[in-house]
Amino acid sequence: MTLEVTAADLDIYLDLGGTINAERADFVIGLIMEDAASVVDPVPDAAKGVIVTASARVYGNPQGLSAESVGPFSANYQTPAAYLTRRERARLRRLAGRMAGAFTVDPTPADASPAASWPPVWDWDDPFDSWVDEE
Repeated sequence: MTLEVTAADLDIYLDLGGTINAERADFVIGLIMEDAASVVDPVPDAAKGVIVTASARVYGNPQGLSAESVGPFSANYQTPAAYLTRRERARLRRLAGRMAGAFTVDPTPADASPAASWPPVWDWDDPFDSWVDEE
């Protein structure tokens, strides 16, 4: 099954009451879906929330405004872009079952014995003599 996010989903999320610009919303959703597919392909069905929230962020802030002041009239703009944040990318990977992080590699051969091979058995009768290799 292919994940489908529509302008109606975005309209509900943004609570616009059916007044969403469907053409623009579909365009934004398409851009976010392309970015998501570059992270995990296919995009899992469980990722609908990630796609809708990222689309809402881009739809609601088309100029890329990052800061604003009222007096004395200041504003900061970033380059507007439809992208997924680092957290959204990480969430997509988790939803797709691709966990990143620390892991362990077991170098023990499959046919290894559970008995310890080192250190050799200590000779308790003569502790200052030497190690005794049992064979």
